[in-house]
Amino acid sequence: MNKVFLFLCFSGVMLAPGIKSIKLKNQPGKDYPGNGVQTLVDGKMGSADIRDKTWMGFEGNDFEAIVKFSSSRKITQLAVDCFSKPSEHIFLPSKVEFYRSDDGMKFTLISQGAEKSMMPGVPDGPHLFTAGFPEISARYLRVIAYNIGVCPPGRPGQGEKAWLMVDEILIK
Repeated sequence: MNKVFLFLCFSGVMLAPGIKSIKLKNQPGKDYPGNGVQTLVDGKMGSADIRDKTWMGFEGNDFEAIVKFSSSRKITQLAVDCFSKPSEHIFLPSKVEFYRSDDGMKFTLISQGAEKSMMPGVPDGPHLFTAGFPEISARYLRVIAYNIGVCPPGRPGQGEKAWLMVDEILIK
């Protein structure tokens, strides 16, 4: 699947056209800040190297972002890219949810799903979590990827805070 992204420079921050702002509920860990919130919509998919500044890391915390568009936008597909490497305490989210809003206050669930985070045999590396649906209109989007919290029994780092790595929100 090929995707084409165009970007604008606004006050030194690269944002996809039509995106006014992005706010995070929880800030990324100091070791994995990415390149700031613009990392989430810069069109650069994360590599297999989590230290390459395309990844934002959340230790023990969920990832929650609110994207505000300049005006209402038609949407048919959303995705968020996450990373898995249990040997380094990095796990996929236990669940991903996408919400829409017209006012930024009241959000309606678009899609949710339990994902493959704890399934045996999930390979290390990036994993795209996608939701497709009939066309909707939204001025705001909320994306939540739930951190598993702590490294599970029998895994490296058992009982320690788990990392959740996110690099891109794709909006079509």
